Amino acid sequence: MRLNARGGLLICLLLLSAQYGVAQLARTATIAGSAPQYAGVELRWMRPADALSGTKRLAGTVTPDKKGDFTLQLSLESPQLLTLEVGRYLCYLYAEPGGKYRITLPPLEEKEEADRLNPYFEPIEVHLQSIPLDSLQTNFRIARFDEELERALDSVTLATDSLAMRVNLRAMASRLAGFDTLNNTPFLRDYKFYRMGLFGFLSGSMKVQALSDRYFKRKRPLYDNPAYTDLFAIVYQRYFVYHGRTKEGRSINQAISAGSYSRLKSILQQNDNLAQDSLMELVILKNLHDEFYNDTYSRAGLTQILDSLCQQTKIAEHRAIGLNIQNKVNRLLKGHEPSPFSLPDQDGVVRTMADYKGRVILLCFCTTSSYTCIQDFALLARLQRQFGEHLQIVAICADIRYESMVHYAQTSGYKWPFVYCGGEPRVVADYDVRSYPTYYLVDPEGKLLLSPAPGPQEGLGRVLFEQWRARGWSVEVNNQ
Repeated sequence: MRLNARGGLLICLLLLSAQYGVAQLARTATIAGSAPQYAGVELRWMRPADALSGTKRLAGTVTPDKKGDFTLQLSLESPQLLTLEVGRYLCYLYAEPGGKYRITLPPLEEKEEADRLNPYFEPIEVHLQSIPLDSLQTNFRIARFDEELERALDSVTLATDSLAMRVNLRAMASRLAGFDTLNNTPFLRDYKFYRMGLFGFLSGSMKVQALSDRYFKRKRPLYDNPAYTDLFAIVYQRYFVYHGRTKEGRSINQAISAGSYSRLKSILQQNDNLAQDSLMELVILKNLHDEFYNDTYSRAGLTQILDSLCQQTKIAEHRAIGLNIQNKVNRLLKGHEPSPFSLPDQDGVVRTMADYKGRVILLCFCTTSSYTCIQDFALLARLQRQFGEHLQIVAICADIRYESMVHYAQTSGYKWPFVYCGGEPRVVADYDVRSYPTYYLVDPEGKLLLSPAPGPQEGLGRVLFEQWRARGWSVEVNNQ
């Protein structure tokens, strides 16, 4: 996990190590525990698919029984960072092949409504630990090193003058470098090495160029080591923009606008640090991903370069990362199919996008407690009458309770379906919903027309009128 740059200590809970009578496979990690509050609640453990795109994949699920007892077995080939989001908490541990963990989960505390509706909400991170302390476990050793690193950063921050800061820096760097418990496996040695780079950056003792020289130049990428990927993300953040301001990189904008992967590579190869193809491709992938969410470069050019990289790379990991980025950014691009969903409506019927194919679909992400959403509903009802059967409004509700949505849908008198996404936060994330209401317009073939679309107070009626006129559909202009 990324360390808090402000030096705040992560909350640590206890993991009770357990001995199991049945021999486990050499590559099997076992996670077990007892959590009565979580009886019947599905626990979804995730692992990174790749750190650059932030894509995660499901590692495994387990549902505690009536007593709250559960056991999950995972097949692992190497140490893996596993995460579990439960209410206000994001729990994590570094599981390794053959590891046995008996965990105690944090109290079941659901997010408050303000937190749940806040797209920038950050859960409380909980690093699960072991008692009796097992000093041989990767998870234990990383936790102890991270705690020492937090203390070192606090010490530097609290220094009252530059001399004291320099003394503290030398002392803390020496102390961290002497942390011998992270020297016995390649994963731990690499973790320590790149966390030392993070200390150099956060303490201000190393500049980005020095970090690039020491930690990445002509070094093998470590795709599954969080310490490597965290530091990489810092060093090469918005590299296209910053390198584009130099004499060598000033033509980056033209290369991206032209969608030319070969020209972009030739520009970046002028930097000696990126002479290694594996690092250069990784830097390109990171910046392609990040710039899709900025307005600096042509999206069409970024898309074309990403397509070329995926086709030409000889590195399997890079092709996989590129495809993850494509899947992530394309799902909200005009002309692409939006992310699918299967959500219950007010009658308990599971609805999907396919149910409404053949009509123009207006997806309205909303809550029934939002004053702005309620105002928009009245305006949407007018549009529904005006544009008739060719318009299908679907209200995707993020209410805390399903029953609240059902009550509103049944008493409001609106004719469109209300579907409940409160139990599926993935849907909100897939559509990059940052406030309510948020709208998307989908054409009769199931492709995005507008992403996002304006609301009824922002000219949606005019947009629909133009679409209807282009398709030869009638509009009841004077219908109130």
